[in-house]
Amino acid sequence: MFDAIGRFDGSCLVDQDCGRGGGAVRLRAANTITINLMHEIVTGGSGRRGRTKTFAENAAAYTLGRPAPYAERLQFVVPQGNTHDPDESMMAGAMARQAVGKVKDLLTGAEEGPSSR
Repeated sequence: MFDAIGRFDGSCLVDQDCGRGGGAVRLRAANTITINLMHEIVTGGSGRRGRTKTFAENAAAYTLGRPAPYAERLQFVVPQGNTHDPDESMMAGAMARQAVGKVKDLLTGAEEGPSSR
């Protein structure tokens, strides 16, 4: 969903590894709207045009002191934990292979570089 969020708005901030998102706008209300709409993107809510209209309507309403639910509070329950990217880590395996290679280098005096295995 990272690409879909980026296409929606360039002020969206996503930390994919930690599973967190936010907005990079000066107004807190605009960031709240952005986060609500990012959540809709991830959960399959309204289409892009609908989200753009929702942003504009809520931002205008908030500015004029009218009810603007998306600007006033999050419209979803914030998950607690387990929001990180479930992608498989390659680092542990790479460290183990390189450690074995380092031991071989020390024992044989030869040096092998990273492989593409």
